Amino acid sequence: MGVRVYDLHGTGSPEHTGSLRVTMVDRGVRRIRTPGGTFDVVMYRSDYEGDIGPASVKDVGIVFVSPTHGVVASVNHKKVSAMIFYNKDTRLAFALASPSGGGSGD
Repeated sequence: MGVRVYDLHGTGSPEHTGSLRVTMVDRGVRRIRTPGGTFDVVMYRSDYEGDIGPASVKDVGIVFVSPTHGVVASVNHKKVSAMIFYNKDTRLAFALASPSGGGSGD
């Protein structure tokens, strides 16, 4: 897909343009345990790769979705680089600590 990046206070013309390829795959049903409880979830994996202006972007995200509680955990790895001036590699993980309503998981 085509991508345009605008400056919020700019002229209305794109500051940068590029492309982004997104692939999303249903990785199946599984049971996971978080501090908030044990949940039956569907695991989805998303892969993003592209070039926007001087930057290249590569991102892998995995999200665990419970039909009754929504997203209960996720893992994300982002890599952004812009030539030799900028290089950031971020890894994040999140898990549900307590379901809303104070009850336990599935």
